[in-house]
Amino acid sequence: MTYKIMQMGTIKIKNFTGFFVGLCVFILFSIDLLSKGFFYEVSKGNAKVYLFGSIHKAKKEAYPLDSIVESTFKNCKNIVFEINLSKVNPFEVMQYGIFKDTMTLEKAIPEKYFSIIDSVFRANSFPKFFYNKLQPWMAVLLQMSLELNTSNKDFVLGIDLYLANKVDTTQLVSELETFYDQLNVFRALYDLSPEFFLDYFLIQQKTKNEEIEELFYAWLQGDTTKIIDQITPKNDATELEKEFLELLNDERNVKMVSKIEEFISKGDCYFVVVGSAHLFGKKGILNLLKEKGYLVKKL
Repeated sequence: MTYKIMQMGTIKIKNFTGFFVGLCVFILFSIDLLSKGFFYEVSKGNAKVYLFGSIHKAKKEAYPLDSIVESTFKNCKNIVFEINLSKVNPFEVMQYGIFKDTMTLEKAIPEKYFSIIDSVFRANSFPKFFYNKLQPWMAVLLQMSLELNTSNKDFVLGIDLYLANKVDTTQLVSELETFYDQLNVFRALYDLSPEFFLDYFLIQQKTKNEEIEELFYAWLQGDTTKIIDQITPKNDATELEKEFLELLNDERNVKMVSKIEEFISKGDCYFVVVGSAHLFGKKGILNLLKEKGYLVKKL
């Protein structure tokens, strides 16, 4: 396929749309750090919402899901994903994350970080004129998506897309966040400290990618310990690291809880699919809902 992206020139990329679906799933995965399939009923009076903790990259053994999850999903009129992937326009996304002036990625970041990004894009046959116009936070997302997809061959697309493929014409689909909300989290993280952002995602997170299989089996076994460990700052964490985790999870959890309260107030059946990292911990969705007086029951 051939595409023209603004004034960047013409670019040929095989299965361009598929690449961006992979990017969307990667952003879900990396923003949530990890995820797991836990199933909860949240209620107040006769109104209730179902929360399913997802995993955004999974192995085939994750399927089918438990029968109670599959049947509840099928019987709920309203399906809510963390983001609605069907609404994502890859070309609008690209325009959102490129330099609009003469600045280039190579000029914008230190050489040691550019060389990491450059090597991955070159290995995947992307022309330099394409990725050199990306803003740093977008370039990092694309680079990490490419690396993750090529280094984890045993993984298939996760729960979000699995369930999205099961939505029927009678069900209404909505989302907890927009794709731009999630992109803006990365943008905010970069603005907070460009050097820390680049080091964290290009160097520190590179080693964490090796833990994906371990995290998947934690999901499969219902191990909340590993999830809480990932979203809890270490004892020696700097204030910057704590602020990173706050932006990645805590602030978003508060907004998600507000949306969930709206769903409960409507009295219909809502099935909400959200990354499990958002569910647990003192500032997680489940605890925030309990503090507001909702009954939370594990199914």
